Amino acid sequence: MTDFVEVKTKAAAEKAIKAGKGLQIIAGSFSLTLANISVPIVVTGSADPILILEGTSAPSIVTRGTSAPSIETWGASAPSIETWGASAPRIVTRETSAPRIETWETSAPSIVTRETSAPSIETWGTSAPSIVTRETSAPSIVTWETSAPSIETWGASAPSIVTRETSAPRIVTWETSAPSIVTRETSAPRIVTWETSAPSIDANGFSYVFTQGGRLAGKASPNVLLRIRGGAQIVGGQQFHINLSTNYDWCEYYGAPVEADGIVVLFKGVDAEYRSGHGGDYTPGTMPEADKWDGGKVECSHGLHWSPTPQHSYEFCTPARYIAAPHHIDDLVIHWDGRYPQKAMTRATAGPVFEVDIDGKPIPVEVQP
Repeated sequence: MTDFVEVKTKAAAEKAIKAGKGLQIIAGSFSLTLANISVPIVVTGSADPILILEGTSAPSIVTRGTSAPSIETWGASAPSIETWGASAPRIVTRETSAPRIETWETSAPSIVTRETSAPSIETWGTSAPSIVTRETSAPSIVTWETSAPSIETWGASAPSIVTRETSAPRIVTWETSAPSIVTRETSAPRIVTWETSAPSIDANGFSYVFTQGGRLAGKASPNVLLRIRGGAQIVGGQQFHINLSTNYDWCEYYGAPVEADGIVVLFKGVDAEYRSGHGGDYTPGTMPEADKWDGGKVECSHGLHWSPTPQHSYEFCTPARYIAAPHHIDDLVIHWDGRYPQKAMTRATAGPVFEVDIDGKPIPVEVQP
């Protein structure tokens, strides 16, 4: 059994390695390069070292607590990396490295695969890693239990993605990437395809698949439930096609009730001073109006931008507060084939802004005269 030495500095870490000891990094921010070295490493507490693995290094690395190390794998290195607790390491795999990465509990690592690297990535527990594949990397990604990873494929990357048990990954494919996606058991992936990406799918078990975009192709077994929005070409399964073309369709789909007079309440996330990320003032009691308005011709341009629920606003910001305002349904501009079809644009509100909680329930506030 390897003896571990607690370290807080680069000098202490290098001394322990020379002695053949394992490292337990309990604090500190320092950079450590390991070339052809395979000592076990545990990162705990709030430590955030930078670990660079070169050559044929194959250490065992475990991150725990709230640690946030940066880990880079180069050359033919093949470390084993496990993330636990609330740790949030940043992991980048490069060249021909082939690390084995497992995410557990509530850990939320950021994983980027580059060049021709081929890591093996497994997500477990309630972990929620962000995984981005680039260039010609070819990672193997398997999602288990109730994990909910966010997976983006870019460049000419060709990852193999297998979703299992009750995992619910969100998969977005870009550029010329060509991921292979296999769903099993009762997993529930959400797949969005863009540009000329060409993902394939083999859906099995009682999995539930939502897909948006026209690039996905493949097959599904009889008990698979498919919700298809766009032109995906999938053979088999129980298919339900989502066709949205009117503002009423949009409101019904996203759960925004429309009153008899055509009024619908929409939401926005703002900071503690009721300002948007672009500086717009949404103080309760006011009636915001766009300084410039081109009829909503450009998706992310002039105008006021709204979400159908307070929860949807998390896609655009980290709100300190939530506000709501009434709008007439005919005034909504929606980009059906845009990047954010879940967003509506308006020139102005149809009534005063008011504050709400995360569930959309009004919060009484004192309106300034």
